Amino acid sequence: MTPSNPNRQGETPGGPDTIAPVSLPLLTLYPNLRQTGWAVFDARIHRETPMPRLASSGTVGPGLRTKMAPRERISHQLQSLTTIEESWGPSRIVCSWAGGMNWGADGVRQLERDLHRWAGVMGLPIASIPAPEVRTAIAGKPNAPKEALAYSVMSRLNLVGQYRSAAEWEAIAAGYYYLRGPSGETLRAFASH
Repeated sequence: MTPSNPNRQGETPGGPDTIAPVSLPLLTLYPNLRQTGWAVFDARIHRETPMPRLASSGTVGPGLRTKMAPRERISHQLQSLTTIEESWGPSRIVCSWAGGMNWGADGVRQLERDLHRWAGVMGLPIASIPAPEVRTAIAGKPNAPKEALAYSVMSRLNLVGQYRSAAEWEAIAAGYYYLRGPSGETLRAFASH
C-alpha cells in the first residue's frame, strides 16, 4: 500500500519528470516509526551558477530498541524535525515512503497524518515519492540492497567513504532524485530561498 496521497509530488501531477522551480533549502525525509532519516539540500555557487548540495543529514527518533508507544515516537520525531526546520528554514519537504511499509500497522497512518499536519503548521508544501521509485532511479532496482543504494548516492554526490545510516542514505537519495531533471543527469532549475 502507498501513502494516502497518490500524487508522487503531493502537489501536482507529473512527478519528478516535470521540470518545476524548486526553492532551497529542501528537507527530505525517509519516515519510519523507529527512526526517520532526514537530509537538507541547500545552494552553493558552482562556476557562478547556484547548484544544490547536501548540507546536512541525520536521523530523528528515539533509539531503535527503546520501547515507546507510536504516538510518543511520532511526537519525539516532530519535536526534532521542528528544530531542524528552525535551523535550516526549508521551503518544502519531500517524503520518500518505504514500499514495504505496513500501512495497516498501528501508528504508520498516524505518522503520515501527523507529518502532513506538522508541515501545514510550518507552512511547508509536502511531496511524497515511493522509495521503490527512488531506488530504481538511483540504484537500478526497486529492491536494491541498502548498500547498493548508499554506494550509488555516495558516488553521485562525491561522498564516497562517508558513514551514514541506511535511513539517511534513503533521505539523501530522495532529495537527489527530486532535484534531478528529466534526463536523470541534470538538476532542476531552482530559485534561492
